[in-house]
Amino acid sequence: MINLLNHLAAALTGAVQLARFNASGMRYFDFSTIGFWRSFLAAGIVAPFFIALLVIRHSDNNAAIFIHHICLESLTFLIAWLLFPLALFYVTIFIDRRNYYVPYIVAYNWSGAIQNGFYLPIAILSQLGVLSSSMANMLALAAMFWVISFTFFVTRAALQVKTATAVSIVLFDLTLGIFIELVSNQFLW
Repeated sequence: MINLLNHLAAALTGAVQLARFNASGMRYFDFSTIGFWRSFLAAGIVAPFFIALLVIRHSDNNAAIFIHHICLESLTFLIAWLLFPLALFYVTIFIDRRNYYVPYIVAYNWSGAIQNGFYLPIAILSQLGVLSSSMANMLALAAMFWVISFTFFVTRAALQVKTATAVSIVLFDLTLGIFIELVSNQFLW
């Protein structure tokens, strides 16, 4: 248990360093097979806050719609956390960066915990009515620009690719996320 806690602390420290646009954050990550799979624990760190957002967002619905939305959006969350790493396995082969795949996904996953740590409070406060819609939109837009910049930085630092390749991967990530969301929204009632 202490080993896992030390791992989580080191990984989150590395992600915070990357969030400060400091590439030395990469040295905090475990790039072993165990470290790769443990990086998906970042989704587990984010999940309770995501579920809280869903509960707040759908609390006015009747029980059947509430359960349907929570289940569907939770499944969408899980798919989003798994599909991009799967797709990137093949992308890294295509761009001759297969040796950098594990470091990239480890850094990407842990960075996702930090990114959601900024975005989810904005969304939750907006849903609760604490933030006006204009303030929430402004903060969400600022968070989105920061997340894109952060993801670009992590992509360049971990995959060691040129700017154009990093931009392409970030655009692919955004496009895949939008596609997953659009497909998911087809099943909402």
